Amino acid sequence: MYAEEDPVAVVYDGAHPRDADFADRPNRRSDDDSVEIRSVVGPILLWAGLAGVLGFGAVIVVDWKRRGRGAAGSILGG
Repeated sequence: MYAEEDPVAVVYDGAHPRDADFADRPNRRSDDDSVEIRSVVGPILLWAGLAGVLGFGAVIVVDWKRRGRGAAGSILGG
């Protein structure tokens, strides 16, 4: 990563002067790969977490209903 106003090396190909690239292209590619991985894994983890929370909540509700209404009040301090 470059700080503000740092010089950035640009690579030109004499045969193709309009095709310029930054000298740190390998670093940029690895950053792009990292973003691609996070954009795939992130939603998977989000939905897995939501499913886990809902599943755990369902188990708690079933347990409360199995034990009777008084159990829910005693767990919540009431």
